Amino acid sequence: MSLNWLSSYKKESEMAGFFHSDDKTLRKHIKKYVDAIAALKEEKIIWDDGDDEIFLLSVDGVHFCINEPRTEPSSKWCSHKHKSAGLNYELGISIYKSRLVWINGPFKAAVHDRTIFRTEGLADKMPVGTKAIADRGYTGEECKEKLSIRNRRDSDALRQFKKRVRARHENFNARIKVFKILEERFRHGVKRHQAIVEAVCVLVQYDMENGHPLFDV
Repeated sequence: MSLNWLSSYKKESEMAGFFHSDDKTLRKHIKKYVDAIAALKEEKIIWDDGDDEIFLLSVDGVHFCINEPRTEPSSKWCSHKHKSAGLNYELGISIYKSRLVWINGPFKAAVHDRTIFRTEGLADKMPVGTKAIADRGYTGEECKEKLSIRNRRDSDALRQFKKRVRARHENFNARIKVFKILEERFRHGVKRHQAIVEAVCVLVQYDMENGHPLFDV
């Protein structure tokens, strides 16, 4: 029931007939098992300092649509990517392993990716001398010691390497949005959203470990 709900995001009333269950029972079981899957985050999404690599991980902010909270109307919810209310999560993916190593959020969608990186823990967590590869949205002097973006002075080999790393990260983003609950507008409130994102990320991590890894760079 829980996996079906995450993948299809149907209303309980639509699912009830298929599972021969009433709405209340469906809701109870779905919440229980989605929370149980999300709780595996501590086992499956594990930070890795790398093996003396300079380029440690790729980082990107991913936006998800939500209904604007009625009790807290604000332009800060507005996602420039979706032109509507949304939430932003910071995801970090190991460059040399098929592994999500960092997830942070939710943040209001208007909070800049660069601000989240600089102030919410990831920049401080990275070992001295390492860099994260990011897109041009992270351009800024205050982050240049920890971030590497496309640069006209890059060699052809380095330019292609960064391009593949960014494409690899987009491939992961696409995998989590295969789950319609994250592709469609979320209708169950901001407080519930975090467990949903973490549960889906755990499921995708299991999938990467069992036959469907990200491509090598």
